Amino acid sequence: MGFWSSAEACSPVPVAPNADNNGSDNRTVEQIISQLPEVVLEGEIIQRDPLGDSAGGIKRAKLRVFQAWKGEAESVAILEFYDASAACMFPPPDVGTHVLVDVSPFAPNVFLYDETLWRLEGPKLDQALREYQRRTDEMKARADAGGRTERLAFADYLHRNGELNRAIWMYESFLQQDPDDFESLFALSNLQMETHRESEAMATLDHLRKLAEQSEEWRGKVARFEFEATGSLTAKWKDWSSAKSTEPCRILGSDFDGANFDGAVLDGCSFGRGATFRSASFKGADLGGVSFAVDNDFREAKYDCATQFRKDIDPVKAGMINVEGNCLVPQ
Repeated sequence: MGFWSSAEACSPVPVAPNADNNGSDNRTVEQIISQLPEVVLEGEIIQRDPLGDSAGGIKRAKLRVFQAWKGEAESVAILEFYDASAACMFPPPDVGTHVLVDVSPFAPNVFLYDETLWRLEGPKLDQALREYQRRTDEMKARADAGGRTERLAFADYLHRNGELNRAIWMYESFLQQDPDDFESLFALSNLQMETHRESEAMATLDHLRKLAEQSEEWRGKVARFEFEATGSLTAKWKDWSSAKSTEPCRILGSDFDGANFDGAVLDGCSFGRGATFRSASFKGADLGGVSFAVDNDFREAKYDCATQFRKDIDPVKAGMINVEGNCLVPQ
């Protein structure tokens, strides 16, 4: 199936098949679904606010939903929109028009109709949508009939397939029943960061951090998530193996004695004066983008031939131990 836009002035972003030399589309259902927007509804416009009679305010239309191919909607969904603008934001078409639309959810059954009017063509995408709907209905039935495990599995399924807001609402409903559910809080904080709700994510993390004091496993999960999501690297947690920095690094504390940084990528981290790494392990770590202060203490810290250092750092002079003995390059 190809997509076309109702507006000629703006170029659509097509979901085009990945064709081989014979013109065949070899994508899997998962690959096709991952390229689709969060919600895809098919239906008929049955009501629309007048156009051009307000100064940029939000307007509404109603869509009689024939089929929710991806996402969830009631029999009549609310579409919020703005009049046409230079930002390629277009109103829904005339009342009576049969449409297949992708929309962004504001709240359950309220969607932002903001960019494009899509139409689907082609058997491969038809097949993927029908298969995705079948799988989703099956997962939902299991969740409705099952317990906590089945409900968490369904929420995770929605997350993995890009239905982020629907997954958020599920986790929030779980937390109404049990506000201290570790797994729901952790998954919710991930989704809140992924949907750019940073202040909500930080509030969720604050609550999770307090609860995590009761469990070493969860203290570690929270610490590592905070590092990868916000760049905060705390000395209160010692196992940073395979951690990867994706945000500007912020160091909290200075006592990293005995910490495990094996396989970690710490680009952008800068350790201040007085930081200690005695007996820490840096085997296979990428420290090429790390700044250390001149008085940092590395006595008996371990590294190997896969460890990457900045050119101005001499691990031997720093008192570190090469667990492989030497890293001579054959001539």
